Amino acid sequence: MTEQELARLIAEGEGPYLEFKAARVKPSTLARTLIAFANSGGGRIVIGIDDPTRQPIGIPNRETALDSTYRAASLDCCQPAVSISVEEHAYQGQPVFVITVPYQPREMFATDGRVLVRRGTENVPARPHQITALASRRGQLHYEAETPPGATLDDLDLGLLEGYRATYETKRGRRLTLPDLKLLEHLGAIVQREDKLCPTVSGLLVFGREVWRYVPQGRLSVVRYPGPTITRNILDAREFEGRVPDLIDQATDYLASGSRWVPSETRGALALGVRTCQSILYRRCGRSSPTPWPTASTRYVACVSFSNGSATASRSATPVN
Repeated sequence: MTEQELARLIAEGEGPYLEFKAARVKPSTLARTLIAFANSGGGRIVIGIDDPTRQPIGIPNRETALDSTYRAASLDCCQPAVSISVEEHAYQGQPVFVITVPYQPREMFATDGRVLVRRGTENVPARPHQITALASRRGQLHYEAETPPGATLDDLDLGLLEGYRATYETKRGRRLTLPDLKLLEHLGAIVQREDKLCPTVSGLLVFGREVWRYVPQGRLSVVRYPGPTITRNILDAREFEGRVPDLIDQATDYLASGSRWVPSETRGALALGVRTCQSILYRRCGRSSPTPWPTASTRYVACVSFSNGSATASRSATPVN
């Protein structure tokens, strides 16, 4: 991180992903922010910056500050210990530490018996439903939150993000005003990895320029059978690749081409099906048998599956009106 990048970071002020601390902060106090960041998607703490003025106040004793920092992240203060990285920088002639707390989806963290999360600029006790959500992911690594090696922010098409904003405003009646990177981070499309922001698998699947480069095995398969049941006789089959919204559009057009009319609820059913199959696929290993995909047309039955190359998942669903 250059001094200019550090200056831009500090200029943002404290928020959901950034906090300033004095060098003499107690390990127990620092641990609360480490815990909250670790439970809420990660963040950074800059040691040696005055919060109200955002001016550097320096670090009088480097070794003492380092010792306090690592003790705050250790089992002395956190259950379990929080993984962090510490970088030393000079800002306006004063030494500062930048502590990076990466996203750590395998654990739920606590300090003094309390599970904390980040809300705005505060570290607050997690609500019951948040604790349930954190506990449910414990010991699990969500594939969609992984960052493919080599993928950078340049692999995301911000023009697609503008389309997402417009659609959200049309559907919800209000405009998303978060800056691009903050919005992508909020959506889980990017996460903090070490000292940089990286796109996740889900981010690439929705906003990626060339999805096949990093998720080449992601695809949507549609098979059509004559009659209302699955048999060995296949009318035809197609396999689509690309971003998930494009997969839904392509599959909808394909289904429509095989019938005189396509029911209005088919698109909703397909959209639900892709999300459902992703959920099954990313959290279970193995292969499931194809299940009929119901539509209002009796001319054929369509079986839709979303695959990551190592497993295939399908699930029957009632079309959404």
